[in-house]
Amino acid sequence: MDKEIPESWRLGLPELEKIYQVEVEQANRLRSATATERRSLYSKVYGDYFRQLPFHPQLTIKHNETFKKSRVDYQLRQILPFIHENGKFLEVGAGDCSLSIAASKYCKEVYALEVSNEIADNSQFPPNVKLILFDGFNIPLQENSIRVAYSNQLMEHLHPDDAEEQLRSIFRVLRKDGIYICITPNRISGPHDISRFFTNKPVGFHMREYSANDLRDIFLRTGFKRVIAYTILKGRKVELPFFLVKIIEQLAEAMPTKWRKLFLNFRPVAIVFNSIIAAIK
Repeated sequence: MDKEIPESWRLGLPELEKIYQVEVEQANRLRSATATERRSLYSKVYGDYFRQLPFHPQLTIKHNETFKKSRVDYQLRQILPFIHENGKFLEVGAGDCSLSIAASKYCKEVYALEVSNEIADNSQFPPNVKLILFDGFNIPLQENSIRVAYSNQLMEHLHPDDAEEQLRSIFRVLRKDGIYICITPNRISGPHDISRFFTNKPVGFHMREYSANDLRDIFLRTGFKRVIAYTILKGRKVELPFFLVKIIEQLAEAMPTKWRKLFLNFRPVAIVFNSIIAAIK
């Protein structure tokens, strides 16, 4: 285990090993399940997971207001250029719903979708925020009704077949020219799940990790008319040429691991490599 434990986790090795053991066990339930079985399994797997790990950072972090505010502020900066006071905002995989609650100040209605009630439990919601528990596949909202859909650290948790089905459902509920902002860890610098402390491939809840170009191909195949990469610099949205993102990824992937990390940490490269990917209907 040669990778640094995030400061926000504050866990010892025994707790980390326990999370790894439980996560691999629960993830394998999803990997070995059929498509039909997975329709009811996501909610059960994540519910069982969090019940077995009451010390898990995703549960305890809800009580760390400083970290939670920092995380929400970062995410708000990514979506504020797109959301509108008269529009509807959808967060898929809302977790503790902190972002959905914060976004409710800037738009008319907010829908927070989650497969597990364990992590969202005890959240207090403003009148224009609705928590919806769903099967992880189908978005139970009206067609062509959502202005902005958003997910953070979600797509990699879905079986690849399920990810495309969910994406088609997101596409369905977006209105014309609606946008889906998808934040997911880049596979080229991965793995990014609990596996990263123990092995070099994702064996936990990350069913598949994606590069920006992987996402672009999937989004276009689903029917989105355009895919953009952007970053926020000095409070302003800056769209980046996608061919530049592709070149950076190709160079990084061709490098030995020790050089790749240095390359991706070089600030101009990091800005491009860590750009946000969004698909426009």
